[in-house]
Amino acid sequence: MQRQKIVITLDAKDLQDVERIVADRDGALAVEFVRKVIKPRVDDVLDKGHCKPIFESRRGQPEKIEPPQIKDM
Repeated sequence: MQRQKIVITLDAKDLQDVERIVADRDGALAVEFVRKVIKPRVDDVLDKGHCKPIFESRRGQPEKIEPPQIKDM
């Protein structure tokens, strides 16, 4: 995987959770926070990358695209 920098945002509640995790030194809560908050946001950023075709998903498998329906006249 190529190294790249990404930017995600944390709202006030997320920042409060980070502060609580650090203050409590709660490893289990930290892992849960990464899985439930950080990872989905990272995935969203990677899914919206500007260097891949719009019809391609993050895993490199094309989405199903239905051909247009031609109506009889």
